[in-house]
Amino acid sequence: MKRRRKIYYWLYALVVITSLILIGTEDQCHAGRIRTLILRPDQPGKIYLALGESTDISFPSKPEKLVPGSPTKAVIEFINNTDISVSPTASRNLGNLIVFTKAGRFVILFESGTPNNYDDIVNVRYFSQGSSLRLNDDSYHVETLKMTLEGRAKGSKEIKAQINALFSSGDKKISGPEIFSTLVDVNSTKCAGCVLLKKAQDPQFVCSVPISTLTCENSKFSKIKIMREGK
Repeated sequence: MKRRRKIYYWLYALVVITSLILIGTEDQCHAGRIRTLILRPDQPGKIYLALGESTDISFPSKPEKLVPGSPTKAVIEFINNTDISVSPTASRNLGNLIVFTKAGRFVILFESGTPNNYDDIVNVRYFSQGSSLRLNDDSYHVETLKMTLEGRAKGSKEIKAQINALFSSGDKKISGPEIFSTLVDVNSTKCAGCVLLKKAQDPQFVCSVPISTLTCENSKFSKIKIMREGK
């Protein structure tokens, strides 16, 4: 009888330990974060996505317009008036999301995460400086651009890149965080037929005619060519 009780005791202990291990493993498998993201008009915010996982983005009010930079890289669905669900269909180069609100225009950069390191729920808050954006006055659209950059340093290799940019005002204005981060030194950049506005919510080039190809230079690159695909 004592021996049987001892066997039962060890079986019970084994069941408890196994259950605790399984619970711990389940917690480790689901490692998404819940956090708050402060969006500023002059600085993009980052949200980490993982293939096979869905991320809920909650805005303080209904966005007036959402423009995905790479629509084929993620499925974006409205859950309700203030929440959207983002599910990536690729593991890298996920693009961005431009958010138009009454508080201004904001940019979210989608970064590649892993099942153990991604955002489950992101509560967005706006940090606004300046007046409201009037969407009825401007028509915005996102396009993919090709860039080639030749460095000033001797022996520098030509750099080629594909970026997303935001066009407006009859294609005479171009802006977006990707284009200006690629240029490195924005302040010294000069483009033929265009001027650089630095006082906007983010820098933008304003040109005298609709933009097809931009030829520029700055302190880092002796020749910068920005071309619209299909133009």
